[in-house]
Amino acid sequence: MARWFDRYYGPDLVVGRPQEAQRTLEEKLGIPAGQGMRMTTHGVGFDVAYLQVNQDYGLGASCIQLMGIRPLASDEPRNETGRALRAMLLAYVTAQRLDRPIVTHVHALSTPTEDDVNAIIEMLRSRGVPHMAKMKNVYIGLVEEDGRIHYDPSADAGTFLEWAPTVQTDFPGFVLPPTLPDNPEEVALEPGTMVRLVARTQIVKSAAAIVDRYRWMMDWPEEGDLEYAEGDGQRSIIIKPANGLSAVWELVEPTRPDSRAGRVLEKYGDGPWAIRIGVSGLDQKLADLEARGTRWLDIADGPGGVRRVALNRWDLRGIPIELEEMPVVYRGVGQGRAA
Repeated sequence: MARWFDRYYGPDLVVGRPQEAQRTLEEKLGIPAGQGMRMTTHGVGFDVAYLQVNQDYGLGASCIQLMGIRPLASDEPRNETGRALRAMLLAYVTAQRLDRPIVTHVHALSTPTEDDVNAIIEMLRSRGVPHMAKMKNVYIGLVEEDGRIHYDPSADAGTFLEWAPTVQTDFPGFVLPPTLPDNPEEVALEPGTMVRLVARTQIVKSAAAIVDRYRWMMDWPEEGDLEYAEGDGQRSIIIKPANGLSAVWELVEPTRPDSRAGRVLEKYGDGPWAIRIGVSGLDQKLADLEARGTRWLDIADGPGGVRRVALNRWDLRGIPIELEEMPVVYRGVGQGRAA
């Protein structure tokens, strides 16, 4: 199971003034302060930070990837790879409505090894799926015509999909994933502790259509990779990675136009919706948020009656965050960050 999908790197956000957005998440959400931000490689022209919600690297295999477009120097990008990467990333960004709650540069899913990425590339090539391969990664849906690169949403059902090896030591500050041992250690944390990213949600008209497209493209996901959930006015197909400490990718399909999901789909159309964080002791965290001046409201419970809340995104510079109670916390074998 999880033939290709090892972990969700980091649900990403393209924002204006990324340093200010990071400070807002520190002050109004309570992520650990002082995590590094750097410029992307090859002078591509993005600032990027890989933000953990807990300083313990053994608790989570995903991070919030915060990205901001920065002014270029006169000699940037400095080489052909940099120019190509900038054009590719901007093709994804400019294909989206910029008023969406989340504008993404890609959905970055990881495979266990670089060989797995190469196997995906061969499958895409054999089936005529538009894609581009750079720096060990493959970016689906990109097409070059008349000297410009643009994104064709019919390739991957409008999901801006990238595959990359799960461990990348070429990028300073990149979060290297912990893994769960066969008998993981259950840990007790101070009530109110944010533990890890548990999901990125995507609002869609038809989750089944996306799964069908992926299966045609690359024989994935298998049925064992999926979970199904019914909610208040919505249903979800949850795509699970192999790493049990990774965020999942949840495709949320409204079943009523007047539901919370239905209103989001009507206003913004298909696309990324929210980032969900697991919390040990949600009541205590909500008290902390109130002290920070961050508003919230209860939303429909998750599977098994797990309580969920949505934070007021305007208190977080427009970033949509959900929190859910995490009754049991496990610690994996942590790795930290690439030097």
